[in-house]
Amino acid sequence: MTIMKLKQLTLAALAAVSLAACDEVDIDDRTIYVEPVKAQRSVLIEDFTGQSCINCPSATEMIHQLQANPNFGDKIIAVGIHSGGFSKRPPTYTKPFELWTATGDEYFNYWKISSQPKGIVNRRAPELNYEVWPQAVAAALESKTALEIDVENSYDPQTRKLTVNTSLTCLQGTPSVSGKLQLWIVQDNITAMQYFPGNVRDAAYVHNHVLRCAVNGTWGEEVTVKEGETLVLTHETQLDETTMEQGIGAPAYVPEDVSVVAFVYNDNGVENVAQAPAIGKE
Repeated sequence: MTIMKLKQLTLAALAAVSLAACDEVDIDDRTIYVEPVKAQRSVLIEDFTGQSCINCPSATEMIHQLQANPNFGDKIIAVGIHSGGFSKRPPTYTKPFELWTATGDEYFNYWKISSQPKGIVNRRAPELNYEVWPQAVAAALESKTALEIDVENSYDPQTRKLTVNTSLTCLQGTPSVSGKLQLWIVQDNITAMQYFPGNVRDAAYVHNHVLRCAVNGTWGEEVTVKEGETLVLTHETQLDETTMEQGIGAPAYVPEDVSVVAFVYNDNGVENVAQAPAIGKE
């Protein structure tokens, strides 16, 4: 299978990105001002994280800051991918924590993540330190998209079956949009161990936007949408432990905390991304 090659993002700030593993950053340098932009699309942050990564909570805080921005916060969709060495238990770093997944490790290895915390923004650049995510997000929001994505979910509590209806619409003025549709199950409000600087451990840490499994395969499925047309695809999955390759003691699915992230990507990066809860809000 040939997977898209990431395009380089020409931002001057990227020249200063450090490759040191799990480096600490002075608190005064963690917040970066970003000029307001008019959002034309939503943006995906793939946050490569781990429960024994002492600085990964700082990356999570950066996501919270971006999502709290009144100009574009509702357009930021983050997925925490527990993977790599820091998703394993110290001191041997071989036995997985409960939030690790084999799928996450496949992404970690494919993108050649050198250290954590690191992230990929809209698959338009290699791994980025979280300090420069705001600049990458701003650049992604300014780019145009010809693809609209809408996700509607239906959940049966008796069978625990989740039905996902994904609508892809190619806007007028673009002959077609092609790429791969990826569907992920993510979950919020998971209480589990997290390490902090000084070997401090918090067993009551709450993890959000955690990748639980891929609904339609690790790399998704090929789709093409022609100008002015809407393509609707339906997928089904079970919200139970049989659907994921999990670490020991993985938490149960809580449907009220589960959502579906849907995105289409190709050699240009992520065309667009959307998220919808498994159970609709009344």
